[in-house]
Parts: sequence; structure tokens; C-alpha cells
Amino acid sequence: MPRLSNMQLRYASPVSAAVALALCFSCTTAAHAQSLKEAIEGAILGDPTLRSASLNKDATSENVALARSRLLPQVTLQGTDQKITQTTSQDTLLGRSDKTFSGPSKNYQISIRQALIRPREVLGLSIAQSQKESGEIKYQTELADTRVKAANAWLEAVSSAKAQAIYEKSLEGFIKSASQEAARFSKGEGTKDGAMEAQAQLQNARAMLADARLASEATRRNFTLVTKIPLQGGLDAEFPQLKETFLNAISQEELWQRILHSSNDLQAARAVEEIQKTRLRQSGMDHLPTLDLIASVNQAQNDATSTQGLRYQNKQIGVQFTVPIFSGGGINAAQRQALSVYEASQADRQALAQKIESEFLGVWATQQGLVEKIAAAQSAVDASSEQLKAAQKGFSLGLRTWADLANAQNTLARRQVDQIGAYLSLYKTQLRILRMLSADDPFWDQWISFVNVSALNEPAKVQ
Repeated sequence: MPRLSNMQLRYASPVSAAVALALCFSCTTAAHAQSLKEAIEGAILGDPTLRSASLNKDATSENVALARSRLLPQVTLQGTDQKITQTTSQDTLLGRSDKTFSGPSKNYQISIRQALIRPREVLGLSIAQSQKESGEIKYQTELADTRVKAANAWLEAVSSAKAQAIYEKSLEGFIKSASQEAARFSKGEGTKDGAMEAQAQLQNARAMLADARLASEATRRNFTLVTKIPLQGGLDAEFPQLKETFLNAISQEELWQRILHSSNDLQAARAVEEIQKTRLRQSGMDHLPTLDLIASVNQAQNDATSTQGLRYQNKQIGVQFTVPIFSGGGINAAQRQALSVYEASQADRQALAQKIESEFLGVWATQQGLVEKIAAAQSAVDASSEQLKAAQKGFSLGLRTWADLANAQNTLARRQVDQIGAYLSLYKTQLRILRMLSADDPFWDQWISFVNVSALNEPAKVQ
């Protein structure tokens, strides 16, 4: 795996997935490799879970307008227009006398109600604002999850493509070794078991290549499923080298404090706790009086026999107050319920903090272990490279056979694939750390730029 000499990462200016696809269709001679940035952009545009979170965020933000509306003037217009038929009866000396009258009955009223003292509704506005913030945090959480899914899909596609290429390269030696041993046996220079062993090694190499191809195809399909970007050609990407992995250069305590203060999950738990705290205060205000300003204008006509031809117009202005006296103990029960819910939200937030810290300690230890594993893998790759060089030199001098070369190539291939797997595990582990941070934390962009590779196969370098 080629080494990078510094922490500078040069890449093509960010382009959208559509532009990248247009470029890949115009380049018929070079293999196209989608970059990590393109993968994340595509996933963000096409992830239905993220779209749902965005719509839920918009819906939650309307709670503020709904809560505010209860404190603003309420204007209503009511009207009735009827025809009445009235029959009056009267007993007289001459007997019963009935009179029937039909006429219109109209009543129109416009009224205005303005809340003056509404403590519960005032706190309801605070709750709505906290719910809006909670919706935004949930969206940021889904955004981080989408980035993680896209990055994992990209890393897996890149690593499986590289493993396939490595096994394809090592297959040639086994083909020639099997052919050479079969020819020697047919001429009486070799042995049957030697020819069979060479053939068995060839079949094993083909099986490993077939497995790598199937894995590569599966990861390519998953990449397209997650990012909505069809792969054209290969993913000829190079992972950044271990010495440039910035996350393991940061103090563990410094990173944990950063997570503790910016974690999306912890922010969401704090928002829920704040909402429950406000609801606790709100539950204690149900016994407080309320006061509203009321004004109305009423016009009516009721042509009954005694009021025929009369029109009425009333104008009223005043206040309306409500003083709760006894509600059957419901207010006290609501307060006790709200207190329990609030204390439960506190416990949930504390438990979540403990869980995240425990997970962070485990992930940090895994990262540090993978650092050591990658260093050991690099040493093993270097040793196998020297062994292959020695085998190639011996082969050129007639001292080694194709079998020797094939075995040396196979050993190197296995160790290279192990090294790729270790890098894949390291970057997936670092994604778990990033997932603990806020979605707008600068480390996200730094890490993406660090691992990113240009869609045109240019060398990747990071600032």
C-alpha cells in the first residue's frame, strides 16, 4: 500500500453526485471511482429516514406557532339567519284565541378574546420552543447516522475491491505453477503428488478469488443501495496511512469532554429533561386564576309578535376570569405525575451518559489496539515483500520454481488483505467515535477530507 508523505490531502473540488456521474460517463478509458464525499452527498439526498426526520423537524417547529397562537387575540364571527313561526294562544271569555306569526330571526356577533393572564399557556410556549430544538437535534442525529451508513458502505466497497484486485494478481503464479508441475509430471521429471498439490493450491486460489468477487459485488450493491449512486468501473481508492490518522493523536480525555458536551444523543436527552422540567412547573399552574379581555358587537332581529320590527345592537367590553377551586384532586395528581416523569428523564440522561462513556472507552481501546495491529500488519507485509523479491531473484537465476513464486505471492496477498481489513476496522471504529460527536463538529469534515479520494483517481491528501 503506497505511503503518503504528509498530512496534506489534495482532492478535486467537491462536486455533486450528478456531476460526478456525468464525468464518469464521459470518461471511457479510465475507471471511475466515486469519492467518499460523493457517497455521503448521495446518501443524504436519498435516505428516506433522513427525509422523514427533516419532515418531522418541520412539523415539530410548528408547535411554536400553535403555542403562541393561544396567547394572541382570538377573533370569532358567529351568525344565524332563521325564519320563525310563532303561535300564541289566549283563553278569553269567547273561548280560546290562537294567533300565528311568521318572520325572520337574525343574530350576528363578532367577538375578540385576548389572554391577559395565562401562566399555563406561557409555559406551553417554552415547551414548544424546547420541542423545536429537540426536533432539530433528532434531525442532526439522523444526519450523523446517514453519514456513518454511507461511509461504511464506501469503506467496505473500497476494501473489497482492493482485496479482489490483490487475489487476481496472485492467481497468475498458481496458474503457471500448476501448469509447470503438470508438464514436469508428464515428462517424468516431477511427481504425482507435486502436480496434485499445485492443482489444489490453484483451486484454493480460485476459491479465494471467487469469494472476494462475491464480497465485492455485495458491497458494490450495498453502496448503490445506501448512496443511490450506481458504480461505474472500479473503486480504485487508497486508504490514508496510519501515521496520518488524526483521531488517535488526540488526548482521550480531551475527546471525551468534547463528546460529553456536544453528543447529539446527550443533547436530545437534555432537551427531553428540560421539557419535562417545564411541564412540571406547568402542572402547578392549573390551580392559578386566568384573566381574559373580551369585547363583542352583536346585531339581532327577532320579529316575534311582541317585538315586530325591532332591531338590536349591543356592544360589550370587559374581562372574564376563572378561579379553579376544586378539581377532585386532579391537579395534585398531575403534579406528582409530572415530577415522576421529570425525575425519570433525569435518570435516563444520566444512564445514557454512562452508556456513552462506557462505549467510548471500549471504542477508544479498540482503536488503539487496531493501531498496534496495523503496525504489525505493515511489518508482515514488508517481510513478505522482501521474500517475494528474493523468490523473484532466485527464479530469474533458475534456483526457484513457479511454485515458490506463487507461494510467496500468496503469502504477500494474504497479508495485504489482512492489512486492508485492519485499516477497514480502524476507520469503522473511528466512525463510531464520530457518531458520538455533534453532527456539526469540525472533526466530521476533517475525517471525511482525510479519507476522501477524488472521483478521477487523483492522489488523496488531507489538510
